[in-house]
Amino acid sequence: MRGFRLVVSMALGSVLILTGCTGIYLNEPEQPRTIYSSSDATALVYSDPAQASAVDDHYLRWVAILLYPVGVALDYAINRPVYRLAAQSPGYYGYTAEDAQLESQRGSLTTEKR
Repeated sequence: MRGFRLVVSMALGSVLILTGCTGIYLNEPEQPRTIYSSSDATALVYSDPAQASAVDDHYLRWVAILLYPVGVALDYAINRPVYRLAAQSPGYYGYTAEDAQLESQRGSLTTEKR
C-alpha cells in the first residue's frame, strides 16, 4: 500500500509539473496587445510591457512567490555559511577565484547593494 501511494504521488507530481509547460501555448491571444513589433527598437517607448505580458500566469507562480522568503532564509542560513567555510581552505573544498568573485558581489541583509 505504501509503494502504491508513492507511485501515485510521484505520478501526480509529474503531471502537475508538466502541465505548466503545456499551458503556455494553449491560451495564445488572437490579436497582439500592441501594434508595435517586438523587433522595433522603440517598441518599449510606445508600449507597456506589463500590458503585453500574459494575463493568466501559471498557478504555481503564486506558490513560488509565497515560498521566496523561505528560499532566501535558507540561503542565509545554509548556503552562505558553507561558502564562508569553503573559503577558509579553498584547495580542500575546490573554492575557486570565480566563487570568491561571486561571493563578493552578493549583498547582505544589513547593507544595501548599489
